[in-house]
Amino acid sequence: MRSRNRHSMSCRALVAGLAIQPFLWVSPASAQTQEVAEDTAADSDDIVVTAQRRSERATDVPISITALGADTLEAAGVLTTGDLGKVTPGLSMDRAGPFSQPTIRGIGSSVTGPGINTSVATYIDGYYQPSTVSSDFSLADVASVQVLKGPQGTLFGRNSTGGAILVTTLAPSFDPMARARISYASYDDITATAVVSTGLTDKIAVLLSGLYRHDRGYARDIVTNAPLQKAREYVVRGKVLFQPSDDVSFTLAYTHGDIDDPWGVAQVAYRGVSAAAGIPGVVVPDRPKEVAATLPPESRVNYDAVTFTADVDLGGVNIKSYTGYRDERDYVQLDSDKTAFAFQYIDFRPVDETFTQEIDISSTGSGPLQWVAGLYYYHDKAGYLDLGVTQGGPRFTFLNARLESKAYAAFADVTYEVSPGLYLTGGMRYNNEKVTETFDSILSNYVPASFSKTFENLSPRAVIRFEPTASSSLYLSYNQGYKAGTFNPTGLSPVPVRPEKIDAFEAGYKMRSGGTLFEVAGYYYDYKDLQFVSYVGATAQLTNAAKARIYGAEVNLEQDVGDYLTLSANAAWTDAKYRDFTGANHYEYLGNGVIVNGPDDASGNPMVRTPKFAARGAIEFHAPLAGGEFRANAAVKYQSRIRFDPFGETRQGQYTLVDARLAWTDPSGHVTIAAFGTNLTNKDYYAVVTQQSESWPANYGHPRRLGVELSFRY
Repeated sequence: MRSRNRHSMSCRALVAGLAIQPFLWVSPASAQTQEVAEDTAADSDDIVVTAQRRSERATDVPISITALGADTLEAAGVLTTGDLGKVTPGLSMDRAGPFSQPTIRGIGSSVTGPGINTSVATYIDGYYQPSTVSSDFSLADVASVQVLKGPQGTLFGRNSTGGAILVTTLAPSFDPMARARISYASYDDITATAVVSTGLTDKIAVLLSGLYRHDRGYARDIVTNAPLQKAREYVVRGKVLFQPSDDVSFTLAYTHGDIDDPWGVAQVAYRGVSAAAGIPGVVVPDRPKEVAATLPPESRVNYDAVTFTADVDLGGVNIKSYTGYRDERDYVQLDSDKTAFAFQYIDFRPVDETFTQEIDISSTGSGPLQWVAGLYYYHDKAGYLDLGVTQGGPRFTFLNARLESKAYAAFADVTYEVSPGLYLTGGMRYNNEKVTETFDSILSNYVPASFSKTFENLSPRAVIRFEPTASSSLYLSYNQGYKAGTFNPTGLSPVPVRPEKIDAFEAGYKMRSGGTLFEVAGYYYDYKDLQFVSYVGATAQLTNAAKARIYGAEVNLEQDVGDYLTLSANAAWTDAKYRDFTGANHYEYLGNGVIVNGPDDASGNPMVRTPKFAARGAIEFHAPLAGGEFRANAAVKYQSRIRFDPFGETRQGQYTLVDARLAWTDPSGHVTIAAFGTNLTNKDYYAVVTQQSESWPANYGHPRRLGVELSFRY
């Protein structure tokens, strides 16, 4: 039952945000274009991106970016944000149970839980997504995705140390538009999406989209032979666009999502490591497609989001306001020992309620001075409701915990062309964030306790960029990343964790001319006080690893060969090590169900979830066929070995994945028939491994998946 007080706060906050919108309705100038990454600039064939909060050629942006349009995502088999690692060098999309953990160039977050923000921020239509439970979501009505690498504090209100993932969904259209797609794949995976949009008047347009997915999963209980990964998901989104003139627009959007997908918690025991392994007769699953649990694993997500965006162009200055409210209620049930023996299982109810308000003011002219400035307010209330533990007897409530964050930020970024082709950029962001932890536990006889801490920071940015030609760009940049400190919602400690800070240096070259794209970047990161988590029993112990250093290089090449063939290749090399991590929790398995842990020195060891080398090669062929168009895509991704813990007790060796897609579009251009396959070689590999005192839970990557698809566009 949702409390009256919570709804009262939410309504007041949303109304307050909406109340400022009429003051943005001022004299018009020119409309801002929709933020679609693969739109083509009028005077070149370059991709247009919005990484610096304005539409620019990707070549002109001194940031490493992977920009993907809807057609590219579809051809590459990217169905969810969790698949983005397949097409983005340097990005890993991992999970710890139900929690998503994106990592870019070694900068990620092992910290999970309600109210614990990741080091890589995710935005949908400009709105920050705080929940790590639901941040791995299906891409149903997406227009584009941009992955920005490196700290982004002076351009976005919610800072991050690793980078940002910007998802832009389709905007309402005044011209009638309809899209639909249905696919059937291995393991009875049925996915259907639909988008319709039209103008109601010459000033009002509406859009409605929906997604439904059903998947019986590939894993079965080795004791009962019952499927344990059956998934169901549906998402609906509605948008209303009011555009009283070419220069003023207001967009009201509502999204509801309901996801029941236990994949993240239907885990095996890595190499049979389980505290129940020493019990006679207990079978420990450690192979692909084999799972065991005392109770069926569950992970359910239910959320509602309302956003209101105002966009006003004053002729040389653009004002944009983002007002958002999001309410999420989840339920998770998992088996701690990963066996059918009633040793221990845990259930909890993560909650996350967020209100955000951002106002951006930016230049829109073509003069030598370009700038953006903004104010940002963030209020998040998250936590665990009724974290319960069962250990061979009746269930008891172990913990109730809440984290509340109130953040205020101001940021500005200015670029000036000091001479033809030479640009200087400077930026700054101020952040003030108060974090309050409240909890009661069986360990404290359920006596409530509350602690607060305020964190402040100034983060700078400096860039020098030179255009040797109209189609190329050289840049050298410095960014300081910052992630506020926090409390651990299950750590039962009044001691806060210190903020993360990173000094990021990057040099790069970009060139796009005709049918050739070439990008190369080198970087060096000095990482301090990175927040690290280790699991002990039902609690997560959050600490600071003192220092780390990361350096590496990335290269991206794309070449059109004639009129029908495109070849592409990208690679990322990363050397990431802990420089000072003397208090790391070291887990070891002694056999026969005995798992021990204690402090150890991980200094000099490679950082977790960061491959030394990753590469991808792809080929696309398209040609006329039977009056329509035939298109074939194939891609090969290679990844070197990675460690899942600081001491290398859990790891995955090098592996290669192969994906392919064949499609034919009829002469009208409205209907497309396709066949696709992912992981065609059916490679077995660990997608993620964590360490706990009851077991070392692991998820295998998805096995081979074959399917067919029918889509319609009008």
